[in-house]
Amino acid sequence: MSILNTPALWYALTIPVIVLLYFLRLKRRELVVPSTLLWQNTVADVQANAPFQRLRRSLLLFLQILFLALLVFAVTRPFLRLRALTGRSIVLVVDSSASMQATDVAPDRLAAARKEALRIIEDLSRGDQLAVLEAADRTQVRTGLTQDKRVMKRAVGDIAAHDTATNLQEALVLARSLLPKPRTGDEVVILSDGAFPPVENLPTGRVSDAQLSAGQVGGEAETRFVMVGQSSDNVGIVAMDARRDYSARAATQVFVQMRNYSLARRDFTLELYREGGLVEVRRATLGKGAVGGETFEQFPYESGLIEARIDVEDQLAVDNRAYSYLVARRDVQVQLVSDGNPFLQRALEADPHVRVTVVKPESYMGHAGYDLTIFDRYTPDKLEAGGAYLLVAAAPQDGPALSAGEVARPAVVEWERTHPVTRYTNLQDLQMASSLALQPATWAKTLVDGDTTPLVICGESRTMRAVLIGFDILQSTLPKLAAFPILVQNSVEWLTRSVGEVANRQVRTGDAVPLDVVEGARTLVVEKPDRTEAKLPVEQQPVLFDDTQEAGPYRVRQGRAESCFVANLLSKDESNIAPQKQVSVAGQAIASGTALAEANRELWRFLATVGLLILALEWWVYHRRL
Repeated sequence: MSILNTPALWYALTIPVIVLLYFLRLKRRELVVPSTLLWQNTVADVQANAPFQRLRRSLLLFLQILFLALLVFAVTRPFLRLRALTGRSIVLVVDSSASMQATDVAPDRLAAARKEALRIIEDLSRGDQLAVLEAADRTQVRTGLTQDKRVMKRAVGDIAAHDTATNLQEALVLARSLLPKPRTGDEVVILSDGAFPPVENLPTGRVSDAQLSAGQVGGEAETRFVMVGQSSDNVGIVAMDARRDYSARAATQVFVQMRNYSLARRDFTLELYREGGLVEVRRATLGKGAVGGETFEQFPYESGLIEARIDVEDQLAVDNRAYSYLVARRDVQVQLVSDGNPFLQRALEADPHVRVTVVKPESYMGHAGYDLTIFDRYTPDKLEAGGAYLLVAAAPQDGPALSAGEVARPAVVEWERTHPVTRYTNLQDLQMASSLALQPATWAKTLVDGDTTPLVICGESRTMRAVLIGFDILQSTLPKLAAFPILVQNSVEWLTRSVGEVANRQVRTGDAVPLDVVEGARTLVVEKPDRTEAKLPVEQQPVLFDDTQEAGPYRVRQGRAESCFVANLLSKDESNIAPQKQVSVAGQAIASGTALAEANRELWRFLATVGLLILALEWWVYHRRL
């Protein structure tokens, strides 16, 4: 304990004055009486006022000295050096992502973060205000800036864990926008285990709505990071996929990748299920920090819910499972309009579900009766509405792109690796003699981009669905690449899918999913992994569903039509539950510490209150004696 007003100690000299007054007596006139028997009280008073006699015990004197001592002590402004929040405005950002479900601290990390948040709230000083944000894949404002501690505690109690990654950038931008005009002491406190990538280009200070939309932000606010967690003991599934095996007819491949984040070797089993039934079990061993993968060749099913599960005792359960969903293929009638292209024909016939009919350009009679029509180096006058088309070196006027001549020897610059048409393909070594100079339509998207022109374009409008390959396959190295049959089969699947028929419908938890609507449906019902249902009115096509914060299968019903998709965590950041001792925010390394800074907690209010109580007690004792 220390004092701020040291000169006030001189006021302690008033205490001896009180004692001195008790040594003095009143001036009285002396009278002689025959006896003092009837004057006992008077005699006692005389003895009490006799000068410089031995000081007697007196409760009044003790209370008066104690009151004066407390008063002097209060004037010196004593204080304690405590750990306490010093900010006038504080925003708590509580991480509620998947890694916060780790059980290395009982009962889990999120509960520990909530406990720390409640302790911070209890230590707030008078006049401080605080806001609570919940940060997962998206940020929720649990409460804005308030001085009501009951509201703050209720907001902290409402925070729940999600099976998603952490979007801390969004959380910090929103947190700083909640702060008033920056003042010294304003703080943003992050309660997390640090399982998120570095936050780049973070604006600071208060952000208005206009600034936020325009990207013009600035200001100052201190950021603190409070680490939650103790251990890194975890093995997780970090990747999973299921796809058609293009080298074998009617076969499926399932790939599962796992990583050991523990500090020791882990032995466990990898189990593969289909629609809840066990299909295969494999033993797996991963060393410290090792990555391992298992490929299930010749998986004997073409459809259904596939679940990969690792049987291991670790401290994070949500990444021990991953899902894929395969839709059964139906027979597809394909019309190939070409003067002859054996490479393209063989790639189509590699799929047992594809029935190919080859038609010469001069014999083409229309799209009717076929699920897909392929125009190979032949441009029709018009594409029929309601059809699906694969265009090779052909750009009709109403297609996904217009042609503005040709370009010689374009080079591949980049391609979409996640789109259903181009995923699993490697087009780095693709070369061609020439290509059409393409200008994509407003409803089309470039999948493979060249240095001088787009090379592969796809699009879906109200009247058609089309994929356009801008170069002649026979005048390129594409047939020699392993990507060629994959690209053809992907194109056929995407072009001929019905509503809900997408092979391996898989998204990351937290992502929005476009749901196609069958004709006549007015409501979509989505059954989530926890068996609760969400009803979505059909107001647009497709309907966007974004409540995918739980990992697992989602079943969609619209009338009699049913479909399914799955949401997976599959996040290396979240599976790596090792607590981070520092995080990177806007290029600045912020070390883990306490959310509380050193602060002076003055005691004069408490001492003054006690002094008033003592003064009241002294008054009561005095009047009772009278």
